[in-house]
Amino acid sequence: MTPLKAALKPHAWRASDAMLRTIAPPTFAHAAKHKKRRAPHIAVLITSGAGSVGDAAMTHAAVQGLRSTHPHVRITLISHEPGDADSYAYLKTEHLCLKGYFARVPSPKACRALGALFGTCTDFVVLGADILDGRYSESRSFRRLYLAHMAHRLGVRAHITGFSFAEAANPRIVTWLAQHGRAFNIFCREPLSAARVSKIIGKPVESGADIAFLLPLPAHCDISAAQRAERLMADWRDQGRRVVILNANPLSLIAERPDIDLATAARAYAAAMAALSRKTRAAILLLTHDNRPAHSDAQFMAQIAVHLPEDIPYHFVPETVRPTDIKRLCHLADLAITGRMHLGIAALGAGTPAMILDYQGKVRGLLGLFSLPELAFTPADLLEATAFAEAAAKHLDARETLADRIDAHLPKVKALSRKTVEVVRA
Repeated sequence: MTPLKAALKPHAWRASDAMLRTIAPPTFAHAAKHKKRRAPHIAVLITSGAGSVGDAAMTHAAVQGLRSTHPHVRITLISHEPGDADSYAYLKTEHLCLKGYFARVPSPKACRALGALFGTCTDFVVLGADILDGRYSESRSFRRLYLAHMAHRLGVRAHITGFSFAEAANPRIVTWLAQHGRAFNIFCREPLSAARVSKIIGKPVESGADIAFLLPLPAHCDISAAQRAERLMADWRDQGRRVVILNANPLSLIAERPDIDLATAARAYAAAMAALSRKTRAAILLLTHDNRPAHSDAQFMAQIAVHLPEDIPYHFVPETVRPTDIKRLCHLADLAITGRMHLGIAALGAGTPAMILDYQGKVRGLLGLFSLPELAFTPADLLEATAFAEAAAKHLDARETLADRIDAHLPKVKALSRKTVEVVRA
């Protein structure tokens, strides 16, 4: 992309958002006018399309939590691509694809479909994760919030829940929340974000814990790639080795340090894992958590694997497996090192210590729920491979103590997580 195109891109998307604000109100209202609202019916806007295990974990746990709170509820998942319905078919919900709503030229057809859906809903839930503060995309964050605004205008209770909000949030998103945020039932996933949002909208905002903490821990893995990893982990145990899960991705690295060369980062990860393995007799399981093409874990970790020395025992899982499989594998590991917050959540939820790359100030709030701030690391830490390996070895040696601290906090964290869906009073 040329510098001129990059400079014009935000302005083009803001013009597109203005077009949506012209199209949406009459289109939504007309589509909803002849529909009948039968309680309870909850529509849930999922965070992204297929390929992100973290987003799938949130969706799975949210559906399960809503059904436990409201046993006879009708749930419609609002997905991003037509194929997403197949990915979530096992949850046995209804589906609506909003393809076109986020397009450069907003789709009236998508607006009509969403308006018709809101005409039958009692509640609309936006699962926010880390994509509401405009740091990744100003327009996509705005359109998620605007969809809650449209639902509210049509008499639907609008809930924005389970999300973090960065210190340096997008100014346009901050301004819009300050103007409209008081109309929504807002629930953040950790206290630091709740304090930030509360200050913006001028009213108290509750906080809990990420909904993915409610994901069940299975007795075995379901997907064949995860089953192979499970068997290999058992073999490593029989050899007297400890097991470390590594998940690495370029997105959070670039978000924090745009100057970092990814080839250099891959070599640093490999050097750190080699040093850790040699120091502690650990085997390394490279575990993919997000396979979306623009920022694929698998592509980045393939570069790391190339640089791992031949004497280091490792196994690479490039496939995307189910969220419950991820949690099972984390449960079987001694330590997880991850650039994805939701793999860290899977590990902590399974009782396993997790070193998590801190990006946009969001990880500190998560680890604060367990009083484990020392498990956060930065891109600068990573680039000092020897020191990073020493820190990881220290956490590995303290595994039992750290696990006890996690277990002591986990019941309270899960109770906070349940509040994420309990606030939805269908």
